[in-house]
Amino acid sequence: RLWYEDGRLLHLLRSAHTDRVNALAFSPDGHYLSSGSGDATIKFWHVESGAFHLALQGHTASVTSFVFAPNGQHLISGSDDGTMRLWDAHTGTCIHIFENPHGGVVRVAWSPDNLLVASGGADRMIRLWETQTWTCVQTLSGHTHWIQGLAFSPDSTQIVSASRDQTIRVWNVMDGSIQAVLRGHSDFVRIAVWSPDAQMLASGSNDGTIRLWNVQSQRQSSLLLDHTNVVCSIAFTPNGKQLLSGSEDRTLRLWEVESGMCVRVVQGYSLSLLAVAWSPDGTRLASGSYDHTIRIWDMAGTCLHILQGHESLVMSIAWSPDGQWLASGGWDQTVRVWNS
Repeated sequence: RLWYEDGRLLHLLRSAHTDRVNALAFSPDGHYLSSGSGDATIKFWHVESGAFHLALQGHTASVTSFVFAPNGQHLISGSDDGTMRLWDAHTGTCIHIFENPHGGVVRVAWSPDNLLVASGGADRMIRLWETQTWTCVQTLSGHTHWIQGLAFSPDSTQIVSASRDQTIRVWNVMDGSIQAVLRGHSDFVRIAVWSPDAQMLASGSNDGTIRLWNVQSQRQSSLLLDHTNVVCSIAFTPNGKQLLSGSEDRTLRLWEVESGMCVRVVQGYSLSLLAVAWSPDGTRLASGSYDHTIRIWDMAGTCLHILQGHESLVMSIAWSPDGQWLASGGWDQTVRVWNS
């Protein structure tokens, strides 16, 4: 469904998928929304009209992750079928299939400079692919369990990986060398993200903690302990001064990065928070929950809107590049977009 932010129904996307929606992404120009599903497909929708555009078909198991190229011309997807696929984002044609015989591809990432793609998953390896020739130029080994998260640094010179082995690793993409192994979590690390200036990393774990790391010193700068259950999602503000987190303890928390202090706790959820995201201008934040709702908040922690309509948990949310639209994907097999 497509909705106005005040809850008025704009469009209904009937039978968007036949299985749960795992991932969402807007095209870089904001004209299309894409959704990846457990039904092994990725589907494109016109944001303005809600009309179906095309489907990317070829995976034989759940689509776990996908990302557009920075220029919007291509898309890379990873799947539990053990493949990564390169697609023409305009025609939906599968250009190339990259086989991984040792397990599913859990995460894919595209470097901001458009030169590299990274993949990681069940085989504990990270592979870097050069986008001119689509050859594997580096295989990064060191993790001892699944790769849960991958993210290129804003300047494309490094990549961070988060793993079920309880570590975060930072790699040099030019030569594949390990720059840092960051230890401290006592359970698997779900996510690691870069600050906008690439000076800090934040990691969230099943141990209920968030850790802030100084990239240059390779040391932990802050330990954020206030959550009492699994940390599901974290996101820096666009200016990098604050960090947002959502947890299975049913709270949304806002932290000052410099001090590591929790400056705001947002409560009111009856079930776990699974996804959080800042609007591009940093003035609003959105959260998706196990309670089937999406909520939009201002910086003061005031709930501006409760967006209802999903009939199961909301696993993924995404803002459009201009901040006009907020998309949500649920385990009810639907995709919804809200006009903000």
